[in-house]
Amino acid sequence: MHKLPWLQSFKLSSIAFTHAYRTNILATIMGIIFGFLMSRAGATTYDYHAEMFLFIDMQLMKVIGTAVVVAIIGVTLLKNFTLMPSALGVKWILSKSPIKKV
Repeated sequence: MHKLPWLQSFKLSSIAFTHAYRTNILATIMGIIFGFLMSRAGATTYDYHAEMFLFIDMQLMKVIGTAVVVAIIGVTLLKNFTLMPSALGVKWILSKSPIKKV
């Protein structure tokens, strides 16, 4: 049994937990934000999907297009500057590999 005060022990335990599970915590927070934004954009409503496919309202198509542009910019930045993504913890190197037929 350790002899540390309760508050100090709690602080150390929470720091260790956060450090060990930082990727999962970050992914959970990002998932909650992503789900909230998609809900606000109308991506969870049948009517928005039906209107998009019938070419009545293109709001959802604009949201999808914006997501594609942001993803392209992010991957380009990671590729050109060899940045280190926080989820992986190591450098991410994109390499073109040949397509293998199965």
